[in-house]
Amino acid sequence: MLLCILVTSCNKDNEIIDVPGTPTDIMVNPPMESITANVYGRVITVNNLPVVDAVVTINNMTISTDENGLFNAKDITINGYGNLVSVTAPGYFHGARLIESEGGTDINTTIKLIEKSMKGSINANNGGDIMIGGKNQLALGASSIKDADGNIYDGTVNVFAEWLDPTDVNTLQTMPGDLRAVNIDSDIMQLATFGMLAVELEAPDGSPLNIADGSTAQLSFEVPAELLDAAPVSIPLWFFDEETGYWIEDGEATLVDGVYVGDVSHFSFWNCDVPYPLVEVEGSVVNGNGVGISNVLVEIIIAESVISGCSYTDGDGNFYGKIPKNESLIINIYNSCNQLVYTADIGPFDSDVVLDPIVIDDSEYIVHFSGSVTSCDGNPVTNGNVLVEYQGGIQFLYTDEEGNFSSAIDICEGTSVATITAYNVDDLQQSTPIEVDINGQADIDLGILSTCDELTEYFFYEMDGTTYTMETAYAQTAIDSSGLETYIYLSGSINNTSGFSTIGIPMTDGPGTYIPEYALLFTDTDLVGVFDNATGSMTITFTELGYNMGDAVEATFDGTIALDGNGGTLVDFSGEFKSTLQ
Repeated sequence: MLLCILVTSCNKDNEIIDVPGTPTDIMVNPPMESITANVYGRVITVNNLPVVDAVVTINNMTISTDENGLFNAKDITINGYGNLVSVTAPGYFHGARLIESEGGTDINTTIKLIEKSMKGSINANNGGDIMIGGKNQLALGASSIKDADGNIYDGTVNVFAEWLDPTDVNTLQTMPGDLRAVNIDSDIMQLATFGMLAVELEAPDGSPLNIADGSTAQLSFEVPAELLDAAPVSIPLWFFDEETGYWIEDGEATLVDGVYVGDVSHFSFWNCDVPYPLVEVEGSVVNGNGVGISNVLVEIIIAESVISGCSYTDGDGNFYGKIPKNESLIINIYNSCNQLVYTADIGPFDSDVVLDPIVIDDSEYIVHFSGSVTSCDGNPVTNGNVLVEYQGGIQFLYTDEEGNFSSAIDICEGTSVATITAYNVDDLQQSTPIEVDINGQADIDLGILSTCDELTEYFFYEMDGTTYTMETAYAQTAIDSSGLETYIYLSGSINNTSGFSTIGIPMTDGPGTYIPEYALLFTDTDLVGVFDNATGSMTITFTELGYNMGDAVEATFDGTIALDGNGGTLVDFSGEFKSTLQ
């Protein structure tokens, strides 16, 4: 059933995590192995459009996605057995993925977010039923809703919900986690899903609501026709724990006329699943010359089932993961346009297994790019990336400690030209974009890409003698929460750390010097700098400032800022910003 192949490893210690709110006080006891890795990813919609400014959290770090929905965190410490990557964005359900690695390589992940769609409203005092689509349904009892403070709520309840079809390939990328689960005995299992529901309740003002303590709601999950023969009469219910990334067993549902019906005590993602014992698998996807193909989709299907699970190869083309024990399986490999390029039968396996390399020897669609990136004065760029743009997609290659890059890319059928641009993040420079003919070429040496052109956008600041460089920069205008005053916001995410920083300025009259309303600055995992009118002093000078989409915004700023938050030590603060209005 739905079983994901994910990057994983061995030789771990354990960490026990208590999950409150479950009737059996379940303990998540995941193996632990601290490793250092580079994590790269993209946050997109179900229609493959980038989600800009999504907040990505890895451990306690936060990173904001750029205009392409991309994020990266280099040289971070994660749990090699399974580390949660959590994503939030206004208007979308919570997204999450468990990533794993043996260390020493790049980890790629793609997270698709589901747009929140309101299915209807009810009066909390009366309760009522909401149809989610098809035979999927939510039933709320009278006076069974509480507000964020735990008080019984008596107003209008807006219901946002979505059914995740277990036979739809999109479910593999939109569901949170990787269907790793903890049962009522605190054993770690892998799940096979017969359907999921995402549910959130809100008051008309957008404040969150949930089921009141001691109350329950009834969920109905439609079982696709092709799964009915395999569907058990009763099935465990599991909710997604946003703190650990595991699905937690909590109750059960009963099959009634092709629909699983069960009661739940709170809302998040809920899932009807059968658990399986596991074995570990590892393998690789390579081109005809044995070069690993990065970021390709690996899918595992239990034979004679229409449901599958998936993840992506790492920077060296490797994949590691967990599969059901003693089951016949099918492995599929897809290119970046979701075209099937390889399929084979594997298993059954009664113990851990290492698969032979999977060779995708098709030079028309697999291209190995290599080269190096230097600064304008010829020094290696160790903190750089190379953007490869082609018809139907984009991919990034990343430089190593010597400024070199080498990776095979699985491109779309019919692509003949790729545009290549190298970026030097530290020096705020880029190379001149070049077009490369990739027709029939399996190996392309791009040579030395020199980054001598000024970046079109940047955001960096110096605080207490340390310079922090943003990976992304953007300017926006918005009306504040009072609805009375318009602000311009200068924002960005800090490269190689986890920061998401913003400076807010009341709407100005064009280029000139102004006093910001506030500044919030993050580095690593902490809020390290705070400015407001009562804390420190700051001026910002706009040399370019337009008010239409795409207009240039360029500024410098200096002053003092409170270290470690309000009331902290005042330190010198200065910086520069350049971007366009979004």
